[in-house]
Order: sequence, then C-alpha cells, then structure tokens
Amino acid sequence: DLTGGHGPGTKNLPGYPLPVPAASPKAADGALQVTTRVPLGGTLVSTASLYGEWRAEVWPKDTEAACATLVFVVLP
Repeated sequence: DLTGGHGPGTKNLPGYPLPVPAASPKAADGALQVTTRVPLGGTLVSTASLYGEWRAEVWPKDTEAACATLVFVVLP
C-alpha cells in the first residue's frame, strides 16, 4: 500500500517514526524500474566503501532456485 503516510507520495513503515517517500515503478528497457534513496551513512556499507551493484534473492525453504531476484546499485 503506497497510499499511506503523512502526505502524497509518502508511506509509514512499522517501527519507523517518520514517513518515507513512496516510489512508483516506471518502464525501462522492457522491465519495471524503481529508484529510491536508502540511508546508509555511518553503516558498514559507507565506512568500508561497499558501493556498487548488489543483489537480493528470495529462496523459499527446501527449493533449488530463487523465486525472486532484485538487483540494485549503491552509490556513494
């Protein structure tokens, strides 16, 4: 649900006190693309310069392959 939050284009997240921007997917190169900001300042990602392309995969229990993959880029 991307309609919640304190104003248009924001959403409340459970356990987080402030509204966050909601992103809408856009078509790009035959796929859907979402651009958002992730606060990583002060984390190991920024302090150890772990920038670049990252991948998150969902592996259901007792399966031999991921059922979903998300590729994203972390910029300094």
